[in-house]
Amino acid sequence: MIVLAVDPGTVRCGLATSDPLGILATPIGFLPVGDGSDLAQRIVDKAGELEAATIIIGYPLQTDGAEGPRAKAVSRLADQIRALTDAQVELVDERYTTIEARELLRQAGHSSRKQKARVDSAAAAVLLQSWLDSRGPA
Repeated sequence: MIVLAVDPGTVRCGLATSDPLGILATPIGFLPVGDGSDLAQRIVDKAGELEAATIIIGYPLQTDGAEGPRAKAVSRLADQIRALTDAQVELVDERYTTIEARELLRQAGHSSRKQKARVDSAAAAVLLQSWLDSRGPA
């Protein structure tokens, strides 16, 4: 089962996908948000290209677990995606994924400040790998 992970931001949505066995997450770039009017459709189109059965979306809860304005916007995006696809759509707590992605990129010798798009995609991969790992072996 292929899974598409989306790390939604205000400028870019980082993307990552799983392998068909649902074991390994791989960053695959980003989608520019633009005005956001067709973002849900573009995410659904990407999921279709990948033949993803599940779309997980990073849910930016506040550090205390509360739903702030950004999380509410992401929840609306998830509802729009659900209306456009038969794929399973799931919101997943994304707190600290960007921090972890920056650290992983730093350890690999990449400057996250110069490559924000790479951070967005890496954050989607961190989110997806955590989700895959929490599910255990298939």
